Amino acid sequence: MPKLTDKEREQRRKKLQEEALETVAARGQFNFRLDGQDIKRLYELAGYRKLPVSAMVRDWVLERLSIEESSKFSTPLWAQELEQRLIHAIDRLLKK
Repeated sequence: MPKLTDKEREQRRKKLQEEALETVAARGQFNFRLDGQDIKRLYELAGYRKLPVSAMVRDWVLERLSIEESSKFSTPLWAQELEQRLIHAIDRLLKK
C-alpha cells in the first residue's frame, strides 16, 4: 500500500471526521464525562427544580449555543470575560 502524502492524510482525516459527526448527529445523542461530584450537583439542582437532568442540561446547552451564535462577532472581549466571571461566581454560590 503506497504511503499517503500529508495532504491526502489530512483529506482522509477530515472525511472521517465528517462521517463521524454525521453518525453522531443522526443518532441525536451526545455523551460527555463529568466527575462524580458534578454529577451529584446536577441531580441535586434538577431535583430542586423538579426537572429531569437530561432536559435541564439540554436546555442549558441550547441556550448557550444560541448565546454564542448570536454574540460570536458582536460581543467585546471584556464583556465575554465578565460573563465568564459571573458564571463562575454563580456556580460557586450554587455550591454552597
